[in-house]
Amino acid sequence: MKNVVFVLMAAVFCLVAAEPVLEVSLNQDDFGKIVLEGTLAQKMVARVVKANKMAWNGGRLGGKALYFTEADRKTKTGFGSISIAKNGAIDFTKPFTVCCWICLDKGIIRTQQYTIIGDVNGDHGPGWRFFISYDALRFSCGDGKVATGIASTPARHPIEKGVWNHVAATWDGTTARLYMNGALASESKPEKPMVMLPGSKTISIGSYRDGSAYGFLGAIFDVTFFDVALSPKEMALLAKEIKL
Repeated sequence: MKNVVFVLMAAVFCLVAAEPVLEVSLNQDDFGKIVLEGTLAQKMVARVVKANKMAWNGGRLGGKALYFTEADRKTKTGFGSISIAKNGAIDFTKPFTVCCWICLDKGIIRTQQYTIIGDVNGDHGPGWRFFISYDALRFSCGDGKVATGIASTPARHPIEKGVWNHVAATWDGTTARLYMNGALASESKPEKPMVMLPGSKTISIGSYRDGSAYGFLGAIFDVTFFDVALSPKEMALLAKEIKL
């Protein structure tokens, strides 16, 4: 089944103009084998943080996916995470796309924050963060003092819990856009451009800053980065070509 998954994903990526610079499939069913793929992957290193706060559950296409379990939200510590050392290989101050599949646990709390991916150094940056809060998909960045961000509208783009949703954020150098299941869900305004500054030396999947806070609750699968802002048409292809 894993071979089928890889073949289908490879076929979908052939439909977009750019190649992934980093892909973390998160379906290995083994914390000792977190695989990094993509044109820049060999320069980066993955590390598992608090494996006891994660598990391998049922994924898409009959495989496995990494499930992030609940932690102590009163202290906001102790969350599982996949930490990827950039080692200077990837530059988020230039245009990029980040996308993945998520399956939210039905027990999430509306007022909490649940980090999907980010390289932010603090709540106000520098760096960026892709997360969920108040039933909305959010993408933010900051200069260390002030944060700027965009969010989806729950009434127009509800995030159904317990099912797989394709989510993505793009940044073309000035404008940021959010996509849900291939549809444009939000974009920044020309009068309020989003500026990306260098963030942490690591990319954190499933939590804020290597497990320190805002842990995800649910499953994450096939995290993929491109070094361009993919077009709306390309985003729709990525989300819908292997929709199950």
